[in-house]
Amino acid sequence: MSEKNITLIATGGTIAGKSEEDGSYSAGSVPGQDLLRGLEPLPAPVQVKQLFQMDSREMSQEDWLILAGAVETALKRSRGVVIAHGTDTMEETAFFLSKTINAARPVILTGAMRPPGHFSPDGPFNLLQSLHLAAWPGARGVMLLMHDLFYDGAEAAKTAASRLNAFSSPGGELGQMYGLIPRTHRDWPSGQASFSLPEGTRLPLVGLLSGHVGMNTVMVREYIASGLRQGMRGLVYSAPGDGSVSLAMEATLLAAVKQGLRVVISSRTGCGWVGGRERGDASCLRGSGWDGPLQARINLMLELSQTESSF
Repeated sequence: MSEKNITLIATGGTIAGKSEEDGSYSAGSVPGQDLLRGLEPLPAPVQVKQLFQMDSREMSQEDWLILAGAVETALKRSRGVVIAHGTDTMEETAFFLSKTINAARPVILTGAMRPPGHFSPDGPFNLLQSLHLAAWPGARGVMLLMHDLFYDGAEAAKTAASRLNAFSSPGGELGQMYGLIPRTHRDWPSGQASFSLPEGTRLPLVGLLSGHVGMNTVMVREYIASGLRQGMRGLVYSAPGDGSVSLAMEATLLAAVKQGLRVVISSRTGCGWVGGRERGDASCLRGSGWDGPLQARINLMLELSQTESSF
């Protein structure tokens, strides 16, 4: 592999989906090499690595560690990396990689909302644009590209279930592809990892609960107790508004902190700053800052994987 090459890491998803004669559909059935057929002009030779062939709903934390290792290896040998990924969990993978990969060169996640067999598939052009972004001089960092727009991997979110323009970011897109040429509105991501993944890293169990009217704290206490028995070490509570927690729920979460659980409060709105809640007994319900619930869960998981005293 040459540093003039781009590496395409294929993991499956709708972009590699296949419709069968009986009407069934399988995500991730098309090999990564086949995704390049008919794509031109390519900005550089493309080396394909078929890492997974899965629906992204099946992505696991262990798969993330394997993917991170594959990306790190590819970055040492190529000018950029493109990851073909299912859109259902793409935002989580993008955030995880943005926090764990030192990406002085670009790492682009892309996918499709329509499978290859659709009369108007979107995957091929998403992939072609991503390859050109990965080859662009000076580009760096983990990014997500869908339908002309590219986002910081630490900020992107899937905000629509099925429409073509399914992704957005609270901070806005980084830039837009004008055909095959990227134009940026903001600086490239820093490309600097916040966490390391030494060999043997295991990502701890971190739960996620969403708050709502009539939240039953008895059920929440049972959930926490069951989680602790299974080794859960952290919990993100996705609260209404700017992290608004009812008095009963606050008492329940503070009790969990005393049991050794790390608790982070986020907002289910998907946008806005969430601060923490300090108490005189040093118990803490920490706010997620700008991170949404899914991102806060990954951030807490990574913090807990590094050291017990990261708070």
